[in-house]
Amino acid sequence: MEELALFARLTLALLFLTAAWSKLSHYEEHLAVLANYNLLPRALVKPFSLLEALAEIVVGLLLLLGLFAFWGELGAMLLLVMYTLAVGINLLRGRSEINCGCGGAVGSHKLSWWLVLRNVGLLAVSSWLLQSPALIGSVQGLVNGMSFAETFGGATSVVLLLTVFELLLLYSANQIGALRTRISELLSE
Repeated sequence: MEELALFARLTLALLFLTAAWSKLSHYEEHLAVLANYNLLPRALVKPFSLLEALAEIVVGLLLLLGLFAFWGELGAMLLLVMYTLAVGINLLRGRSEINCGCGGAVGSHKLSWWLVLRNVGLLAVSSWLLQSPALIGSVQGLVNGMSFAETFGGATSVVLLLTVFELLLLYSANQIGALRTRISELLSE
């Protein structure tokens, strides 16, 4: 069970870290996406975007390292609730043709109830992690007196490889989806 919790924790960590990277590397585009949600006054869009990226980095690092994982998991839940509410509010307003601004390993998509469902699923995973913390593969395991071999050996290596493979699959699927969209746009011109 600890292996599954480690896989879930690392998956969430990589989702948040790649999302922050994407938002910061395409910063002007991300500002436009945030403004398009019409949830914040224009003057707050830029400060919010920086706090959002910083929060994603902190949450991602806490989850990746497994240090103070409770705070990382709680932070993940709060971010996911915020994102889900923002998407849901815009869908209820009839605004499904805007970019979600998710970025990272999960890519960016138009708003949909599927996106809300995905976020609720990620929220459930975060909630489960609060109940089932894993010390393997974590700095906290070392702090709690586990040996390095117990913390990072055996099954932990397999979980790390599976997580990297998962990230590559998500990235590939997003690239194929973007290519399919671009081909459809070119054919319709």
